[in-house]
Amino acid sequence: MGEEFWWFYDVIAVAVVAVSIFISAKKGLFKAGLSLTGYIIAFALALSISGTLAGKLYKSSVRVSNIKDLKKSVYSAKFLEKTADYIESLGYSNIDVKENKLHDIYTKDSKGKSFDEQIYNYVNNQNATTVDRENLFYEKLHEGYAEIISGIISDNLSDYPAEYAADVIREKPYTTDELIPLLLDNSDIDNDTSKEAAEYICDHYIEKPYRTQIRLAAFLIILVLLIALTIFILTAVKSDNFNDLHVASNLLGGVIGAVKGVILLTGVAAMIRLYVVLGSDKMLFFNHKAIDKSFIFRYIYSFITDNF
Repeated sequence: MGEEFWWFYDVIAVAVVAVSIFISAKKGLFKAGLSLTGYIIAFALALSISGTLAGKLYKSSVRVSNIKDLKKSVYSAKFLEKTADYIESLGYSNIDVKENKLHDIYTKDSKGKSFDEQIYNYVNNQNATTVDRENLFYEKLHEGYAEIISGIISDNLSDYPAEYAADVIREKPYTTDELIPLLLDNSDIDNDTSKEAAEYICDHYIEKPYRTQIRLAAFLIILVLLIALTIFILTAVKSDNFNDLHVASNLLGGVIGAVKGVILLTGVAAMIRLYVVLGSDKMLFFNHKAIDKSFIFRYIYSFITDNF
């Protein structure tokens, strides 16, 4: 299923809110009000605690594991070979990019010129002609960096952080100036540059998606547990004496149910978001394009993406 099934998200949204309204209307104003209080407390606690928990778990466990896995990827990255192949694949005539020349560009004194400028001049000088407009060449070169570095990440980690890293590189290509020299000398998996390169990738490109994964999981667990606790407590509450105005009580309970339904929808959106960040935004069904086409659900999902 692809983005043409955007309507499914709105069906879920309407169904969740409708069921919540129906159940709350049956319970009446008193129980619905109490349960709403519990839902709001559950939501607030889940939102605040999950953020703190995500930071601590990422630093103490996930970052360490990611660095270990990325060292393996860096070791087998063959950055120079892939960069040379990529530049030659751009379709410029009679271009032969030497790995040793790229190595010199990335490691020797540049006399104030950026890596981009030096590579551009190198390619132009091969045929004594301008291969492309300078800004277009830079964009293509940066796209190559994005593809190569995201490939390094996806070798031992999941696709979503790799895609996120590629987007960061496209937006901030200057960040690669510090990383690239660290990717060159990796004949030993345990050498310092392998670790430094892995740490740089972790801290500049993939920290946010992994923090997001942890926080979403923590948010869902806390929210579900606290809502379950609220429901358990309310089963023992007797509300017969609070339903003298039966119709009014049911109507107000239904209004409260709509608010509860929105809170439940944040949980559904968080679950879908977690599924996306654990996999890839290019999945057939759970992807941004399908969600963005929805009329209702996309607003709830936007709240999750903006806050996580």
